[in-house]
Amino acid sequence: MMMLRELLRPTFLLIPIAILAVGLLPLPTPYYTLVRIAVFVFGISAFLALPSDYSTEKIVFLVLAIIYNPIFPVYFGTRLIWWPINVFTIYFFWKLRNEVLEYEN
Repeated sequence: MMMLRELLRPTFLLIPIAILAVGLLPLPTPYYTLVRIAVFVFGISAFLALPSDYSTEKIVFLVLAIIYNPIFPVYFGTRLIWWPINVFTIYFFWKLRNEVLEYEN
């Protein structure tokens, strides 16, 4: 559990944010496997490590982990659908990062 909390440090939360931001560009398909792995790992970490006060955020991160999971991938048929999902995901990771920064200060 402690290792999961370490992934939620502000510096580490820049990893899925950056990977998702680059993923907004039209890139080869193998890059999106990296996107799936990063969002899945950080989404599961957020779901498991966040306190129960953040029940809504925990559910959002669980749903994101399910959508992005690399084991049983979810396909929406076109990258055009993924663009707003990626932006939404970036927003939630950025929001979590800001809350962690505020908590640490």
